[in-house]
Amino acid sequence: MTRESKLLRRLIRPTRLTVSQVSHFMKSDAIIHGKTIGKDGEAYDQVVARVLIDPDTGTKNIHYYTNKLETARRIAMKMPRHMRPWLNNEMSTFSIGLQETWYHEPTFIENRHFGIREWEGKPSSRQVGPFWVKTTEQSNNPKDDYVDILGRSVNVGDVSDIAIDSTLTA
Repeated sequence: MTRESKLLRRLIRPTRLTVSQVSHFMKSDAIIHGKTIGKDGEAYDQVVARVLIDPDTGTKNIHYYTNKLETARRIAMKMPRHMRPWLNNEMSTFSIGLQETWYHEPTFIENRHFGIREWEGKPSSRQVGPFWVKTTEQSNNPKDDYVDILGRSVNVGDVSDIAIDSTLTA
C-alpha cells in the first residue's frame, strides 16, 4: 500500500452520526451475517447493519445494529471490501443504535461470511431511518400534499423556485 493510499484512507474515514441525524435517510441494502430465529420459529437472515442513503448528498451511511462501538468496528472489518465505502474512495458516515422491538445485539458465527441483501427497487423517502419508519405521501388535505424532488418527499408549501428548475429547453 502506498503512502498516498494510507493518507487517503485516513482522510475518508467514516464520520459518526447520531440516530436522530439519520432518521430521514432513505433505507437501502441490508448487511447480513448468519441466521436468526424469529418469533414464529422460522430462520431469517440476521441483519447486522443497513445502508442508508443521505437524500441531500447521496452519500452512504452504514447503520450498525448495536450500541457498542467495538461491535460496529468488528462488523465493519468483516464486511467484504466492496461493501466498505471508506475503502473505495467514497465519503461515508456511520451510526450505531438498537431498537429493542426490532433488533438485538448481533451474534457472530465464525464459519459464516458477511453478505449483502440488495434493496428491491429504488430507495425513496417512503421508508426512512434505521428502523423502517414508513411515511405517508397521500393526503386529502392540500396543506399536507407532498411532491417528490430528487428522491425526497417535500411538502408542497416548502417547495421554492430553487428546488425545481422550471426552465424549459427546446
